[in-house]
Amino acid sequence: MRTSLRSTARLPRLSLLACVPMLLVACAATAPTPPTPAAAPPQFKESGIWKRASATTVSVVSESWWSLFKDPILDDLQRQLLIGNESLRSASSQVAAARATVQASQSALWPTLSVGAGGNRVASPATGSVPVSVASSYSVNASAAWELDLWGRLSQGVSVADAKLQATSDDLAAARLSAQATLVQTYFSMRAAEAQQDVLRRTVTANQRTLDLTQARFAAGVVAQSDVLQAQTQIRTVQVQLKEAELQRAQLEHAIAVLLGKAPSTLAIAQTGRLPKTPMVPTLLPATLLEQRPDIAAAERRVAAAYAQIGVANAAFFRR
Repeated sequence: MRTSLRSTARLPRLSLLACVPMLLVACAATAPTPPTPAAAPPQFKESGIWKRASATTVSVVSESWWSLFKDPILDDLQRQLLIGNESLRSASSQVAAARATVQASQSALWPTLSVGAGGNRVASPATGSVPVSVASSYSVNASAAWELDLWGRLSQGVSVADAKLQATSDDLAAARLSAQATLVQTYFSMRAAEAQQDVLRRTVTANQRTLDLTQARFAAGVVAQSDVLQAQTQIRTVQVQLKEAELQRAQLEHAIAVLLGKAPSTLAIAQTGRLPKTPMVPTLLPATLLEQRPDIAAAERRVAAAYAQIGVANAAFFRR
């Protein structure tokens, strides 16, 4: 009879001990699951005016995509851009800071140990027959701490930091792509201004010949003076346009220098007067190009970081 009473008395204790893990699991805070992205339709509604792109035509864009123009000067400018552009330097620093945040959040999962040492030395003055005495004392102390991640606060913090690191890395890629595209556009505009200068110079030469011929005809009494004035107006107009093209070319060269992180007076690009040869552009660009856009990837990672931050807030509530 006693044995049965003891066994029945132990049952509530064992059941309570068994409920502790279940309570911990039930109270565990988890981050909400991000919503599922909307599925893309298999085809457009107006399928008659669209044609499906073959999977074999989809190619990954090269990181050195500007090399398609086969311009060695542009290739060299792109190399200088990655080294000296101030915006890219700032974005790189943000990536380094985000990477340090990830390392700090990961270290919070492990125990911490701190060790300290100290020493003290006191000299007592001599009094009478007692000589000078020196007393030394040393101390060593150590402490250890470890926060158990019962509610998932620390692990969710690591997820937040990791998602922010990926978003910052994508921001750097987007900034790099934007700077490279801006450099290519500015470079093309500068070459277009040079080509326009060549056309205007030839126009000035032709108008000068027309003016000389008109003046000779006016001296012979064939044409009126108004024809001479009209020819002079035409050549002056073209000369003004030539000065504007030269000024535009200089401004674009200065803009390239700023992109490279250099002073405009230190950069001199040789004039060629011709545009780089443009590559063939496909008539249909697949929608999969959106998957390669780093700004879209950065936005997706920020959404994941926001949902993980909700889990951190929920865990902090149980930690109080």
